[in-house]
Amino acid sequence: MGSAGPSRRTLLTAGAASAVVPWAAGGAAWGATVSAAAEAPDPYETLLARAAEQLTGGDFDAADPDFAAALKTLDTQASGWWRQLDRSAGRTALWADLSPAKDPGNFGQSYTRLRTLATAWATPGTSLSGSAETLGTLLDALRFLHATGYHPGRPQSGNWWFWEIGAPRALMDTCVLLRAHVPAADLAAYTATVARFCPDPDRRTNTPSLSETGANRADKAVIVALRGLLARDGATVALARDGLSDIRDKGKNSLFQYVTSGDGFYEDGSFVQHGSVAYTGTYGSVLLGSTGQLIALLADSPWAVTDPATSVLYDAVDRTFAPVVFDGLMMDAVRGRAISREKARDHNDGAATLSHILQLASGAPADHARRWRAMAKGWIRRNENTPYLGLVGIPALARAKAVLDDPSVPAGDRLTGHFVFADMDRVVHRRPGWALALSLSSRRIAAYEAGNGENLHGWYTGDGMTYLYDGDDLGRFGDGFWATVDPYRLPGTTVDTRARADIGSGAGTGTYRPTNAVAGGAVLDARHG
Repeated sequence: MGSAGPSRRTLLTAGAASAVVPWAAGGAAWGATVSAAAEAPDPYETLLARAAEQLTGGDFDAADPDFAAALKTLDTQASGWWRQLDRSAGRTALWADLSPAKDPGNFGQSYTRLRTLATAWATPGTSLSGSAETLGTLLDALRFLHATGYHPGRPQSGNWWFWEIGAPRALMDTCVLLRAHVPAADLAAYTATVARFCPDPDRRTNTPSLSETGANRADKAVIVALRGLLARDGATVALARDGLSDIRDKGKNSLFQYVTSGDGFYEDGSFVQHGSVAYTGTYGSVLLGSTGQLIALLADSPWAVTDPATSVLYDAVDRTFAPVVFDGLMMDAVRGRAISREKARDHNDGAATLSHILQLASGAPADHARRWRAMAKGWIRRNENTPYLGLVGIPALARAKAVLDDPSVPAGDRLTGHFVFADMDRVVHRRPGWALALSLSSRRIAAYEAGNGENLHGWYTGDGMTYLYDGDDLGRFGDGFWATVDPYRLPGTTVDTRARADIGSGAGTGTYRPTNAVAGGAVLDARHG
């Protein structure tokens, strides 16, 4: 039977813009509405392009020495992975050192390397940029990993993180960069895999009774958002946004709240992850980065983050992060087991946090943004020992250079004051030329965390260890300190020297908490302790 007007399917396809004009307005109105809808920007592609720019940095001047150096670093790393990539028909892995590919750690790290290759392919000026051979090899490699290691039919084994955060994040990032060239069937298979292992930001897939908190929730929210954009599924994007505020459980695990126990931000500026570990410098920084990325990604879209409680995150920059960063160095007292990572030293984690702060500043209230940019400019200018511009990739470099080149942004002075973070048993005292940090512990806060082969000798790091940061000697803790210090004689500690066994050499992580109820600490006029 004929119809005088468009079908219901046509109306739905036309989109929300057409729905506001009633059909009774006549044929002319209908035609105008269809035209307006056709000309309206596609919200999915708009945000996917924004996500790609977050990975590549967008337009930049390759002749600028700083950008040229960052481009060379990316090209060198990507070219190395490219040369080593196994393209043979009977391969069992993409890289010999990540074999077999079915192992969770191996396929997780393989996706990370593919993301690096895809970033180089999508970035003008690299040796792989726009290469048809590189593109074809990447698409084939994604199919190989899907068939061999990471697909919905496999049960989880080993470390849950590779299944639910590491692999899906790198996979979705890679698909964002290659989205115009990934066959529809392949993309559907990849998003279905991610939906299987990271369906929402709220729960641990392999332990459904466990609610995600802190950095893990933030990471999963980004993954779910990218999956929703790639699948053109608005409900999934909304699920990601709502995960930040924990709409599902009425805000119980919202990232925009102060907690009184467990993981998250505390009103005194503390940040705790893994239930009892002072982790501002690593997990806290990851939360700041992922949440800030999602806020920036979804801004001015139908899924923008509008929770008024985001003020908690903004306040955390000044209350939680600024006191534990000294001229761009993240204090080791709040880096947990990361102190043992050779490639993640105080200047690396400090640079990551600085980058996250500038990213958050792009969409923050103006007074916050002005203050943070000045603070970051001061950190960058004063640290000539491990220059920030040589530590970061092109996206972070672009944000930093915009601040450095802006004469209206002053270089902020060093923060001074006395800060007692009672809820994570840390104390920081800051003067114009130096800062001192104390790492304590109690039955609430672990003396140390170890695991997955990290921080094997961290026995006494929470027993009053003292860190002195000198503005004239910024390499003190970042230049081989942890590889050479006597773990039985850490500064500020009083311990016996009985032989201790290595801790944390196996899979998983664990903590030790002493029995004392109080760690101590007091403050007078926010200056003296």
